[in-house]
Amino acid sequence: MNGIFRAIAGRITGVVFGLVIAGSAIAENRNIVIQRDLGGDVGLYEIKVEVFRKLGYKVIIDGTCASACTLFTTLPPGQVCATNRAALKFHRFVLAKRARNTAYIESRENRMLMAKYPPGIRNWIRRNGGLTRQTLTMRPTEINRHIRRCT
Repeated sequence: MNGIFRAIAGRITGVVFGLVIAGSAIAENRNIVIQRDLGGDVGLYEIKVEVFRKLGYKVIIDGTCASACTLFTTLPPGQVCATNRAALKFHRFVLAKRARNTAYIESRENRMLMAKYPPGIRNWIRRNGGLTRQTLTMRPTEINRHIRRCT
């Protein structure tokens, strides 16, 4: 996480934690099923991943998991699995707002994002051209080489 985000992450974590616990379906069976998650703010997904990790929630990827959603692949092996309907979609980090030093910031964030992925996924991304504007789609056969198949 970048410095500014880290400074407010503690406060936000409490709010996110409360929202996660409030979801009765989640609180009852401790499973999160992803069927069509197109991603969003990387910082918020980092918080979600950390909260799910600490609470021991299991993430089941059962459809499209794109962009920041792919950070769920960083959960421990026992906390994430993928079905035969899963698709992981990767692309380069993009700033929502254009600012001075945009290219530098995006380049730095891409390196940080790549460092988070498990080695096998990181290598697959590199072999397939790296994180660019083009979306890379990892299909179930390849996904299950890196993330266990849900049973």
